[in-house]
Amino acid sequence: MIRPPSRTKLVPTLADDNRTSLQRYRDTDKEQQASGVGAPPNHLDAAQADCWRELVALPGAKALTGGDRWRVEMAAKLMVTIRSGEFKDFELRSLNSLLSQMGIPLVEGARHADPTPA
Repeated sequence: MIRPPSRTKLVPTLADDNRTSLQRYRDTDKEQQASGVGAPPNHLDAAQADCWRELVALPGAKALTGGDRWRVEMAAKLMVTIRSGEFKDFELRSLNSLLSQMGIPLVEGARHADPTPA
């Protein structure tokens, strides 16, 4: 009886191609992660820029990348609106959603906060 060819000869070739392909994306990810979200955009006013810096300084925000700049900008604008005291319920829910997408839920923030007063 004739034995069919072994498939194990194909596996290393496919694995090598896959490793090469993944390496191509790995360098881009490292560059983007190293840059973080950076400084606030110039078009934000002073209060929004302060909220931007506050968001970026949170413990959960260490994993933010350049792709999260839009989310941080929207969250900073919502924070200014909410802190003014004149906000709608959907704005609070939107802020909570944005923070959750960035890995900074409102409830979790209180759990990870530094207990020593500033």
